[in-house]
Amino acid sequence: MLTTRTSTAIRNRLYNSGGFFLVAWLFHYAPFFTMSRQLFLHHYLPAHVTSALVAGVVFHFLFCGDSVNYPVSVAGPSTRRRPRQRAVVGKGMKVAFIAFTALLLANYWFLRPLTYGTPGLTPEQVDRRKMLSSWSLHYAGKPGGGDK
Repeated sequence: MLTTRTSTAIRNRLYNSGGFFLVAWLFHYAPFFTMSRQLFLHHYLPAHVTSALVAGVVFHFLFCGDSVNYPVSVAGPSTRRRPRQRAVVGKGMKVAFIAFTALLLANYWFLRPLTYGTPGLTPEQVDRRKMLSSWSLHYAGKPGGGDK
């Protein structure tokens, strides 16, 4: 939960925009837990796009602030100016975000040979990149897995 220092308007904006994308992600991702067949990358792309939108909402909230009362259209002569409200986020949260981002980049760097099919990995190196024991990786060079 957000602290009480964050105004209700900013908190509602985060929950409404981020919550919408989180629910969209859940509706795209959850059906694949019930499937017992092989799935491909294109099955997960809508869920991936919505998770990127959730990440964008959180990043904007943490680092860009949020102006709640800023008019959407161009301000006219009769527009009443309101003070800009910004989210108060502690240093610990920013450090945690940076650490999480570093872990994501390290995970990307570790899995990129599998993602992009970089040649030259030994079978042991490919098997080391299995994040779940239930994964079944099919690749050439594996006994019975491709080229003979």
